Amino acid sequence: AALIGYFWLRYSKQKVPVLPKIKVAAYWLVLVWLVLQVAGGIMATQQFGAPVAYWAHIGGFLSGFLLAFFFRAGHHARDEAWEKSIAEASARGPEAQIAIAKKILEKNPRDLRALQLCAEGYAQTQRNPDATNTWKIMLEENPTWHSGYAARKLNEVGALRELPIGKRLRLAQKLTQLDSHTTEQLLLSILEDTNETEAADALGMLIDLVTQTDPSAAKQFARRLSEDFPFSAQLDSAKKRRPQLF
Repeated sequence: AALIGYFWLRYSKQKVPVLPKIKVAAYWLVLVWLVLQVAGGIMATQQFGAPVAYWAHIGGFLSGFLLAFFFRAGHHARDEAWEKSIAEASARGPEAQIAIAKKILEKNPRDLRALQLCAEGYAQTQRNPDATNTWKIMLEENPTWHSGYAARKLNEVGALRELPIGKRLRLAQKLTQLDSHTTEQLLLSILEDTNETEAADALGMLIDLVTQTDPSAAKQFARRLSEDFPFSAQLDSAKKRRPQLF
């Protein structure tokens, strides 16, 4: 009975055969079963006084239904439906992907999976500005989603420099441990676009980022930090963290 309670939430929309060529949603079958248990319990109470089995079934059902929330059965059901929708849309081509993603976004404009599906559909159909704008929206919603997926895609299409310098710096700080390559590209783009305080911050971060993998580049960044920002707090901090480079 507890498993039936779990099933009610996890597979509520699953079609179940009841007669040849006739299927109904599992939700309705479980509901009928539950009504029969309640009715049986009431009738047995009036007739026998102690209908333990019926009420035990109902108690088990409620326990399973509540535990289904704990085990995130509804979440798994939505994921399963989502994956099925993606597979069907992908089989029909990128335009179908975009169409199904837009339907989802009408209900939930912040659904990152739908935004990803939409952006990739745009990219496949050469609608690059639409793809770029969608990745920017994803970046606003959650810059670290899927290890910085949106920033990585923007880097692939050469659109990182379209982001404001301050935003690039904050994004690099969030992605340092997730995607070192995109982080490095963000920081280098800051050096190309400004020589203000953000550039000093970028140099300090680049020193830490590449010291282990590319010591010669780290020394170049350290030299530039010393020459361009000799009185900066970033230089003092970098000297304390990486004295061997100065």
